[in-house]
Amino acid sequence: MSERPPRFVNMDGSLVPYGEGTIHIDSPAFRYGAMVFEGIRGYWNSDLQQLLVFRLDEHIQRLQDSMKVMRYDPAAVPSASTLKAAVLETIRANDFRFDVHARLMAWVDGTGSSSSLGPIRFGVAAHPHGRTYDVDNGISACVSSWVRTADNAIPPRVKCAANYQNARLPLMQAKADHYDIALMLDRDGHLTEVPTACAFLIRRGRLVTPPVYMDILESITRESVMALATDLEIAVEERPVDRTELYTASEVFICGSGAELAPVVSVDRLPVGDGKPGQFTRKVQQAYFDAARGVSVSRASWLTAVY
Repeated sequence: MSERPPRFVNMDGSLVPYGEGTIHIDSPAFRYGAMVFEGIRGYWNSDLQQLLVFRLDEHIQRLQDSMKVMRYDPAAVPSASTLKAAVLETIRANDFRFDVHARLMAWVDGTGSSSSLGPIRFGVAAHPHGRTYDVDNGISACVSSWVRTADNAIPPRVKCAANYQNARLPLMQAKADHYDIALMLDRDGHLTEVPTACAFLIRRGRLVTPPVYMDILESITRESVMALATDLEIAVEERPVDRTELYTASEVFICGSGAELAPVVSVDRLPVGDGKPGQFTRKVQQAYFDAARGVSVSRASWLTAVY
């Protein structure tokens, strides 16, 4: 994979040189975190000589949902077709022919207050992107002392830049304590998610994950994993998960656009199962990568070709 930086980004539907993709220091986006975004994966299929963007339409819909919750000026919100064209145009302009990660963003510009509804601008930046975590051998996790924010405080279902301070703190703590990731609980001690990813576990042969009302992102990857598990005839259960279930689970894994699907082999230095990626995780992981790379034709509707 080439490590070259992108040549172009997209600002308000127009390509500009990478170094010119800027916003003003006095904008509400910079001062107050008034920015929403989507992280979107594109996978290179060498057999097809094609870059395939994973669930682009769903990402755009979620961005528009985030803008609505954040009360962006409805008249200034870009259309889905405009946003989709900007993502594809940006990847094409950089002539990426390997795995990429595109960041689609919309923010409150100008010099208004924290309650400003506009003006609204949007942009796309795409970069070469390989693995975030060790998806083959697995990763270590701790249960963080930081608590996940609630829907009636800073709603996690909204992908707002300001939300990610609640993700940054536990992730920094995990790194300082020599873990790969942190698992976050809500105020009642139930599992929510991982900073920037969702969590699953296998208990008694069933795939278990917290429901969307338990302060998690309405993850597109999470929904994809549940659909693929159903295809594999793996029972899926959405319910509250106690901390101790993480210790007694036979398998644990995380998933997200950036994280992809990574096995968790230890929690708080206790081995998960036998301390190796489990059979259910491997089955779902293979199905996910086959779908994302266009190997599985049964999920072709999830993919958008770039070239």
